[in-house]
Amino acid sequence: MKRPSYEELEQRIKELEEKTDKARQIEERLRASEERLTLALEATSDGIWDWDIINSRTYASSRCEEILGLTGNPVPMKTADTWSSRIHPDDYERVSKMLLDHLAGKAPFDVEYRHRHESGEYRWQSSRGMALFDKDGNPYRMVGSIRDISERKRAEEERVNLEARLKQAQKMEALGALAGGVAHDFNNLLTAILGNIDLSLLYVHKEEKASKNLLKAKKACKRAKDLTRQFMTFAKGIEPVKKTGPIGKLVRDSANLALAGSNTRCDFSVADDLWQVDYDSEQMKQAIGNLIVNASDAMHEEGVVEIVAENFHSGQDSNQRYKKQVKISVTDHGKGMPQDVIEKIFDPYYSSKDGVTKKGMGLGLSICYSIIEKHGGRIEVKSEVGVGTAFEIYLPASEI
Repeated sequence: MKRPSYEELEQRIKELEEKTDKARQIEERLRASEERLTLALEATSDGIWDWDIINSRTYASSRCEEILGLTGNPVPMKTADTWSSRIHPDDYERVSKMLLDHLAGKAPFDVEYRHRHESGEYRWQSSRGMALFDKDGNPYRMVGSIRDISERKRAEEERVNLEARLKQAQKMEALGALAGGVAHDFNNLLTAILGNIDLSLLYVHKEEKASKNLLKAKKACKRAKDLTRQFMTFAKGIEPVKKTGPIGKLVRDSANLALAGSNTRCDFSVADDLWQVDYDSEQMKQAIGNLIVNASDAMHEEGVVEIVAENFHSGQDSNQRYKKQVKISVTDHGKGMPQDVIEKIFDPYYSSKDGVTKKGMGLGLSICYSIIEKHGGRIEVKSEVGVGTAFEIYLPASEI
C-alpha cells in the first residue's frame, strides 16, 4: 500500500478538524437548545407529559411533579394508568371517552377534570394533548400539557355564588317592601277586629256558645298578629344589636329548645377553639331555631339532625389575609330537595312541604336568610334527593 504523502496527511487532519469543529458546534447548539427548553418548561405554569403508547411508558416534567404532588425525579408516574386511576370517579367516564375519541382520530383532546393530589384532595386540572399516528393510522405516541386550574374553578364558583346572593338579595328587598305594606294594613285590620271581639265579649255570658266562638276568633286573630309580626321583621330587616362572644352554647341551646317535645334528636360537633362572633343572641336563636325545626320537619320529627360548628377560612381579603369565619352546619337525612326547590327555598311563603302546616308557613327560612345577611354573613343550602339537606351558615369571626 502506498504511504500517503505529507500533503495528503495534512489534508486529512484538516478535514478531521473541520468535522470535529462542526460536531462541537452541533453539540453546543443542542446544549443551548436543551437549556432553552428546560428554562421554558420551568417558566411555564403547565406541566409537560409524553406518553409512549406502544410500551405504555410515560414521562412527565418537573412541573407535573408539582401539579400532581409527586416526588422524585423522574416523576413516579411511569404509566398512563397511574394518572388515570387518580381521576375523580364522576369525571372518569367523560375523560376516558374524550381520550379514546382522540386516539381514534375523531376529536381533539382538551378536557377539564378533577384529579386526586398526592395529599388526598381532588384538584381541578386542564389537560391538552396530541397523538402521533403511524402510516397505518395507529397511535404510537401522545404528547401534551397539564395545568392546575383549581384557583380558577374556585373563583368561578365564588362568582356564581355571589351572583346568586345578589339576585336573592334584590328579590328579598322587593318582596320585603311588598310584605311591609301588606303587613301594615293587615295589622290595622286585625287591631280593629280584636277590639270589636273584646267589646262583644263584654256583652256575652261566658257559658254561652257565642262566647266560646268569640274566644276562638280572638285566638286566631292573635296567631294572625304573630304572622304579621314575622312579616314586619322580614320587611324591615331589623338591625341586630350585636355583642361579642362565643356562639357554641347558643347553637346547642337553640337546637334543644327547638326540638323540645319532638322525637328528633341532635348530634353535636362543636369545636373547642371556636372563634368568637359579633351577634344578636335573640335573632341568632331565631335563625338557628328555624333551621333546626325545618330539619326536623324534613324527617317527620324523627331521626338525627347533625349540627357542626367549626372555624373556617374563606378567600383572601384586600390585604391578602384569609378571612376568618365560623361555619354552622345543620344537616338532616330527609328526602332532600331538587334544584328547582333549592332556588326558591328562601322565598317568603314558599314551602317545600306538602301544604302549609301548623309549624311551617313559609316564612322561617326567609327570616333566617334576612338575619344572617344583617350579620354580614351568608347562608347556603346543599341538598340531594333521597339523601338529605344541609344548611350552612357562615358568620365573620370577631376581630377582637
